[in-house]
Amino acid sequence: MMIGRKNHRIQSGLRDRVASNIYRYHRFKGGLVRLFVCGRVMKEDVKEAVLFAEEALVGQKDRAGVDYMVHVMTVVHMVNTPTEKIVAALHDVVEDSDVSVDEIENVFGPEVAHSVSLMTHSSEDSYYEYVQKISEDDVATEVKKADITHNMDVSRLESVTDEDVARVGKYWKSYQMLR
Repeated sequence: MMIGRKNHRIQSGLRDRVASNIYRYHRFKGGLVRLFVCGRVMKEDVKEAVLFAEEALVGQKDRAGVDYMVHVMTVVHMVNTPTEKIVAALHDVVEDSDVSVDEIENVFGPEVAHSVSLMTHSSEDSYYEYVQKISEDDVATEVKKADITHNMDVSRLESVTDEDVARVGKYWKSYQMLR
């Protein structure tokens, strides 16, 4: 399946620098470099999704104060198919930026947009209703399982609070729903 590229938001010229940007980024961030260098070659559409996410999430940090793209790239490397990798790169973009599902569809096509929309938690649904909806889509399910797995890794935090323990419990229950 060829992913469409009309109405692309990424500046021209960035695509030419994709490989060096991703490699430099991983080398700078440390542990993830092995995942990229071990021969996991990213297809052009996956690289494009990573750049799209990087632009949309620029400057954002996770709970530990680490660049949010470390989480995104970890999830990308935890899934298998090119479509799963594209959705993994984009899984938090709609929720955490001003990018819409329509923009995702214009750039990456309806299949990716559908999975990304399922991964976007609406305030209309409880967390477990949201996870139930995800479970109805194979791509979204695989990406969410990877997302949850990485989010449950409290070793990334300087200290673990009661709130972190409760969050891990919620993630564990969600993971079980997706099996």
